[in-house]
Amino acid sequence: AEYDINDIDGVLPDDLVGVLYRNGAGKFGVNGQRVQHVLDADGLVLRIEFKPPEEVETSSSSSSRVKFTSRFVETEGFREEREAREFTKRGTFGTAPRGLRS
Repeated sequence: AEYDINDIDGVLPDDLVGVLYRNGAGKFGVNGQRVQHVLDADGLVLRIEFKPPEEVETSSSSSSRVKFTSRFVETEGFREEREAREFTKRGTFGTAPRGLRS
């Protein structure tokens, strides 16, 4: 996902400039099957960019100071499960493919 954030309550300080990254669990299931533990979920990286006010004022492409971007961590296992539309790998914390419940 990628989009500008325009709906902000309050006022952003002019010196709030830079990029915030956050990573963690982000995809909690495959084709209706849910992971057994949140830490078995696929990884997601979030990026929030805070632009300087003067950059927004001179830009013709965007009127927002804040841009949000997210991407899944596309490991081999992530791609395999996306293609198979089911769990194919055992999760560290208890999630298992169908038929492997022990």
